[in-house]
Amino acid sequence: MPLMTDHDKNEAFLSQMLQKRFSPPLLTLPDNIPALTPEQTLCFRHAVRILTDRRAVLLCEPTGTGKSFIAATLAVYCIQTGIVNAVIIVAPAHLSSVWHNVMQHFHLSFIFYSYQAASLDHIPDTDAQTLYILDE
Repeated sequence: MPLMTDHDKNEAFLSQMLQKRFSPPLLTLPDNIPALTPEQTLCFRHAVRILTDRRAVLLCEPTGTGKSFIAATLAVYCIQTGIVNAVIIVAPAHLSSVWHNVMQHFHLSFIFYSYQAASLDHIPDTDAQTLYILDE
């Protein structure tokens, strides 16, 4: 077996990194999640890919495109696959009932904080396996 040169090693590493970055992960969505639109699915898959490499992902889309729904789907996926073990949602107080209904639909336990509570520093420290959802 021929020895790999440094150039060959760099090429192999670059190829692996590009494949990892641009190949969509094979994701099986939980059964209790309604179908995502193609655009939401693309965003969801990209978010999962980022979360496997980093500790944060930011969903930025226009109003009404389903960012909160994608975030809830992401929470379900991350809990069920063991990526995280807890979910904390920080959002305006008037969205509390919306988030409670959504998370209840998915049978997920979570902690909700309003922006006011968060600004008063009432969010406890958690471990690295907590998913924070900051809603607008």
